[in-house]
Amino acid sequence: MNKKELAKCLEFRALEPIGKERVAEIIGTANKLSLASVSFNPKYAEFAKECITDEDSKVKLNIVVGYPLGENTQEIKTMEAVMAAQAGADEISVVTSHSAVIANNMEYVEEELKRIVDCVEVPVCAIMDNNLLNEEQMIRLCEACVNSGITTVQIGTGYNQSTITQELVKSIADVVAGVCELKVALDIQTVDELYDMACAGATMISTKEVEKILK
Repeated sequence: MNKKELAKCLEFRALEPIGKERVAEIIGTANKLSLASVSFNPKYAEFAKECITDEDSKVKLNIVVGYPLGENTQEIKTMEAVMAAQAGADEISVVTSHSAVIANNMEYVEEELKRIVDCVEVPVCAIMDNNLLNEEQMIRLCEACVNSGITTVQIGTGYNQSTITQELVKSIADVVAGVCELKVALDIQTVDELYDMACAGATMISTKEVEKILK
């Protein structure tokens, strides 16, 4: 894969507290490198969309709701998702209710995800924190995602330092294969690390280190 092909597997994740200047700078970098997408908190959805002004730009805007722990009510998450979609988001990522997964209340999880999927007309990604869930719980969550019309499953939030192994990625990829894309939030810094995740089944890497990977 050349750099252009690698860039199509990368999302520039920017969910830390930042100002408008940094948002604009990140989008400029994403356009320059032809990245697949940029990821922001809902606060900057409208401004970020305004910054993606180049008609030739194929960079997509991903807005993350329920960040970082996913413990907002369904109503709040749905409202965030609808507002983000109205502001121009090309994708909505929702942090799932980890407490519901831990309690094995998968009916609640599916209800929440379906509610958001039904309320927006853009693809929805479900985020799970591998620091909070074990592999068995993550597999159950993936099954709920498949049943709920989710288009992408993401391992890791990027909020906490996380160890995401190739073995875990492969296990999750096997569950969602043919139904959902698989994104991994991991601040890898080399092309070799990207290849390792791709070989395990990841179709997208969400990272703050895109410039180091593509240097």
